[in-house]
Amino acid sequence: MDRYGLIVEGRVQGVGFRAFVEQIGHRHNMTGTVRNLTNGNVQVEVQGEKKAFAMFMSDLKQGNHFSHITAIQTEELDVKKDEHRFRIVY
Repeated sequence: MDRYGLIVEGRVQGVGFRAFVEQIGHRHNMTGTVRNLTNGNVQVEVQGEKKAFAMFMSDLKQGNHFSHITAIQTEELDVKKDEHRFRIVY
């Protein structure tokens, strides 16, 4: 199991992007969080198996019909063993 931190840049706020990320997290049996940042980007922490993460990233890069992603920064994080779901943080 691995955990990654993502910063997603582009038109990703005010377009249903957090709900989209939560949905693909559930679809791929990932845990983690998604939140808006004050600079207009979106922060995602996602945890799961490598294969599931690859499919999650493929879906994420597609975006929803209203978003437009210009860049995604990725870093490895420590696994959170007590995390059991994917959720939006407000």
